[in-house]
Amino acid sequence: MLRAIWSGSISFGLVAIPVKAVPAQSPRDVRFELLHRPCGGKMETRRYCPRCERDASEGEIARGYQYAKGRYVTLEPEDLETIDSPAKRTLQILDFVDLGSVDPVYFEKPYYLQPAPGGERTYALLHRAMVERGRVGIGKVAFREREHLALVRPVGHALVLETISFPDEVRSVEDAVQPLNVEIPERELQMAQMLVDQMSGAFEPDKYHDQYREALTRLIDTKVEGGEVTAAPAPPAESGSVADLMEMLRRSVAAAGGPEATEAPAGDEARGEQKTPPEDEANEHLPEKSTPTVDAEERIPLEDAAEVRRPTRVRAARTREPERKPARRRREPSERGK
Repeated sequence: MLRAIWSGSISFGLVAIPVKAVPAQSPRDVRFELLHRPCGGKMETRRYCPRCERDASEGEIARGYQYAKGRYVTLEPEDLETIDSPAKRTLQILDFVDLGSVDPVYFEKPYYLQPAPGGERTYALLHRAMVERGRVGIGKVAFREREHLALVRPVGHALVLETISFPDEVRSVEDAVQPLNVEIPERELQMAQMLVDQMSGAFEPDKYHDQYREALTRLIDTKVEGGEVTAAPAPPAESGSVADLMEMLRRSVAAAGGPEATEAPAGDEARGEQKTPPEDEANEHLPEKSTPTVDAEERIPLEDAAEVRRPTRVRAARTREPERKPARRRREPSERGK
């Protein structure tokens, strides 16, 4: 049975729904204890007062706020009880908004809301109304001695309370990351988009695992059994140079199931425009030039040699003629006067 961290009610309009909030997450972190290395004993956390030079008992400890260096104001539990907030007992929904309009950077921690006895019908009513309208509720709730901005949304057949930060608790993007003035080549962008498309799919949380925690657990089991621990091989150094970016994108596309050696088309080709190929590339698609073989009796005279030097297409046309004109015989000087 999950232990509730808050009990109260959700209110929207004049409708109140009694609920209890239980944690939606169950951390699986591997926790370590601090030991004294020489003897292996567990270390203790002491509440030591350096001014009195002794440990303090539970009743001697008070809460204080440092308002100036070295100066504190003490707050007693009775003082905190004087702070009254309706959010301590009621999560009042102030607005209904589209979930997509809430940036995930505001999200903190989720809790399942359980309907208390007698509140099942109104619980189901709010759940169905939000599902059919595609909205989530925004309100405020106070527990663990602070007030939270809260988001209530339907998940499956239940309602989930997600604590979210107040606007002044979230840093602006400009404070953390300066705007980038970087020119992205079209070919690199198209290759990256191809990789994104091939890796796109539905979110399946079961296929993701905490590999570090699993390896740490195996290491602990090996140490407990007295086995030998071997160091993991160091990963290969990765180059982050711009020259390697296209090659890394190609390999990534191939690993994701895409064509291994296919480059993304350039800008004009991507838009369906035919780009004129360079002369060398164009000549690759033409038939190779071949020198026609001529018999000794049919050698072409020098004055007709210009016809042989015509472009390849002309020569090809001439070879398709049904008959070839016989070569003219050169007249000897002794015959010119006759």
